[in-house]
Amino acid sequence: EEPISELEPEGGGKRVLVLFDVLYTAMMPLLKQCLLADGQQWDTVLLGGIPATRTKDFASNDDDDDDTRLIIIGGLEVRLSPGHTLKDYVVLYISQPAPITLTGDADAESPSWRQLVNIMMRCTPGNPGGAQQCWAYTPPAHDPSVSTAPTTTVRGTFTNDASRICSRQLARRYYLIQKAKMASIFGIVINTLNISQFTTIVSQLQSKLHRHDRHAYTLVISKLNVAKLTNFAEIETFVLVGCSLQFSGLLDNREFHVPVITPYELGFVLEEREWGVVDGTGREFFY
Repeated sequence: EEPISELEPEGGGKRVLVLFDVLYTAMMPLLKQCLLADGQQWDTVLLGGIPATRTKDFASNDDDDDDTRLIIIGGLEVRLSPGHTLKDYVVLYISQPAPITLTGDADAESPSWRQLVNIMMRCTPGNPGGAQQCWAYTPPAHDPSVSTAPTTTVRGTFTNDASRICSRQLARRYYLIQKAKMASIFGIVINTLNISQFTTIVSQLQSKLHRHDRHAYTLVISKLNVAKLTNFAEIETFVLVGCSLQFSGLLDNREFHVPVITPYELGFVLEEREWGVVDGTGREFFY
């Protein structure tokens, strides 16, 4: 079994919100039981849930289904306990092992670390609406689908400052958001063949841009790449709509000539939300 003594808080009466790579979804109810077991110092453990697939394990400790407390962080749904905000929680993110670049940093194009960057944009401690603390844990690189525990204890990698391990990626996203604020012509790019699923989000994005006196063009592009986007020279910022796994490489491509952002980041560009604030109103799933 994976030891969890490292994940205990220094004091009692703590609340923890567990967010995770979808690879570990099946393990989360067991982790919740372990964290709430005798001897542990957590009194409340919340699990993020994949939208539309939540069970009672992936919810708050109460039976209230009040959607006014439902927020989305890193693509996972979270319903905070009544009377509490994100500042009352330690956020623990459980990730897949990410490839390491030549500079020693986690690969920004890794889907798991892209999810961590999105989480930190909302939850960085010290920001308005941020979490009490943000931790990250990476299990050892063995197959998580294997039910048999290893014969020897193998520890993963734990840090109590998740922002430190993706600080360069966060700084890059913040720079692109500031640059996109100067744009007046936006391209909303739908990167999927199933366009009908995204009509609502595209309409919302168009309304937001028009409300802020920005021009918006809607583009449907399959097999998206930098060369195709370069053909639209008049567009000053692209907003990508679709599965983030399909365009994660474009978001941090330093050779591209204009910012490429997500629907969630457009809220920062239009100053409809503040960096690190979780207000429960943002329902953009495509980030």
